[in-house]
Amino acid sequence: MEPSLELPQQALISCPVGVLTKQSFRHQAALFWFAHSQVYGEAASLRSKVLWVENNLESEPREKDLTWLHQLGAPYLIGKPYYEIFDCPSHGVNVPLNIQAAVAQIIDQFHPDQMIEILDCDMFHLRKAPDYVVADDEILVDAIYEDWHLHSLGQNRDVIAKYFKHGGGFYNGGFVPIIGRAKTIKKILDAWIEIHIDIVQRDFPDKIKWWAGMFALQAACENTQVTMKGINATYIPGKNELEISHHIAHYSVDKIFDKKKQGWPFLKTTNFPGNSYYDCIRSWLESLKQVAQSPTVMEDKWKHWIAKSLLMEHTDESIVANLATKGYSENLVEGEIKKAKSDPYFRGAQDVFVRETAKLQETKIEQLKAEKNNAWLLKTYDKLSRMDESFGEIERIPVPPFKDFVSNYLSKNRPVILQGAMEDWPAYKKWSLKYFREVHGDSTVSIQDGRNSDPNYERNQKFFRKEVLFSDFIERLQQTESSNDFYMTAGNMAQHRESLPEIFADSDSVNIGDGYLAGQTEGSLWIGPRGTVTPLHFDMINNLFCQIRGSKRVRLVPSWSLPWVYNDYHVYSDVDAATPDFEQHPLFENATVYDFVVSAGEILFIPIGWWHHLESLDFSVSITRKNLALLASNSFGAGFIKDSTNFSVGKLD
Repeated sequence: MEPSLELPQQALISCPVGVLTKQSFRHQAALFWFAHSQVYGEAASLRSKVLWVENNLESEPREKDLTWLHQLGAPYLIGKPYYEIFDCPSHGVNVPLNIQAAVAQIIDQFHPDQMIEILDCDMFHLRKAPDYVVADDEILVDAIYEDWHLHSLGQNRDVIAKYFKHGGGFYNGGFVPIIGRAKTIKKILDAWIEIHIDIVQRDFPDKIKWWAGMFALQAACENTQVTMKGINATYIPGKNELEISHHIAHYSVDKIFDKKKQGWPFLKTTNFPGNSYYDCIRSWLESLKQVAQSPTVMEDKWKHWIAKSLLMEHTDESIVANLATKGYSENLVEGEIKKAKSDPYFRGAQDVFVRETAKLQETKIEQLKAEKNNAWLLKTYDKLSRMDESFGEIERIPVPPFKDFVSNYLSKNRPVILQGAMEDWPAYKKWSLKYFREVHGDSTVSIQDGRNSDPNYERNQKFFRKEVLFSDFIERLQQTESSNDFYMTAGNMAQHRESLPEIFADSDSVNIGDGYLAGQTEGSLWIGPRGTVTPLHFDMINNLFCQIRGSKRVRLVPSWSLPWVYNDYHVYSDVDAATPDFEQHPLFENATVYDFVVSAGEILFIPIGWWHHLESLDFSVSITRKNLALLASNSFGAGFIKDSTNFSVGKLD
């Protein structure tokens, strides 16, 4: 893109932020540009820069065809999304960070003294902005957001007060438009980003997290000693009355030009009130209609799309609205809809569709019945298990012959603690922090670091991977009494096998009992301080968990308790097994929790499907062994649904 814009520095450059993958943002940007061109004429291209980010979430595909963007005509910059440039995962509540992401990628293109205006994309100019006089240590914001959203000076002050480095005299609870010199925006930007990320990682309600950018702006200005001065610049339909001082409109909550209505923005304008705001929108919609009048014949692919939309019971209005974006007039689309509805071929297809849909609904009902029956069956298993006098207790036994272990425990999906197997293991004899430092102190290892910043640290573990010297990790362990913030876990085992060959040679030589293990060694290594926690989850494999150093508190939940553990994603439970919230997870009260301690020298057999929550009570070193000498494979993950809740809860009794 071009360098600093050639414009008097006192003249305001407007910068709305949009997302390329969202159709609604395209419409918003088009309305912004239409209004800006009406207000500023030929100078509009010098008085604006639309800031686009590529997407909101990592799961969204990137937009490849940008023809529409070039046709729009507005100056623009395309930047990367927040999760690629900040240390923050892709998540719905983190999406507003795209505002700071966009600003961070353009701010150096402006002259430091250039006046700029940061906007939400659903804002546009009603009239020319005043020639604001803004000092280097201040920004202008519309103060309406304090009473409307934030209450940061009152009931929500605690959200941001913890970040204050000063007494709280620089902020006012305002937000967009954010007007100031480029150098002033840059001054607050790092703190604005850092505090925003910290707020969304704390245990706040989602509403607070969604407004984290607004709260973070207050604290950032406070800490950089940039004064927020309130202005009355924004007309917000439904929140205030249009005044002469309003040079901007923000239609986020407009119930007439309502973004949530089907077919937006192509809504009927007959009920629009008569003011400059609605007049601008009406003129824009009329301009779109004029452009859309050119095609007189519809392509077959859109006729096909109309037929599918009608079969799916989409409204005529929504079909007209969508095809208007493809350049087709309202009259042409309505005519094609009428022809489709009267066509006997279409009516025949409609009859088949209705019949097949009814069959599908019956299938869904049968599936629901099956799921309820599954829940009943698992509940029955639970009742039968409780008939055993030792139910809820974990046996501790000497290592039995492998055949007896398979018959009495593995095949019955029954956990047990094996004792007396480790006395001759090199790992049990030699492993200590001193030994680790001596053999591999200069090696590089991968750990999880910063886990305390995210309650879902285990699911999001890839965001906390950090490479460190093994000696630095060992020193940190020695200096830490208790922490869950850093931990060497099962991830990156291939790397650790290469970087820690002596340690893995020790662990490869373990012998649980004659005939227990076969083939290539399969297993993982955990090293961490007291206080590390692995949340409730299950493994898709039968697992021998070997505690080499320290002890761990284990909470086990039987595999047949699946309907009551809130398995919300992959192998994870939404329940905190250490302190379950029965108001949030009432069904968990039906699950039995085996609560016990595994000490150094003991091996816990965790059967496939058994949910386990582990907490280190001391400095801890653990390994697992999965290569059991079974006639069949010990891996059972095929067919498990990863990306959705895997069980629908049926009634209990």
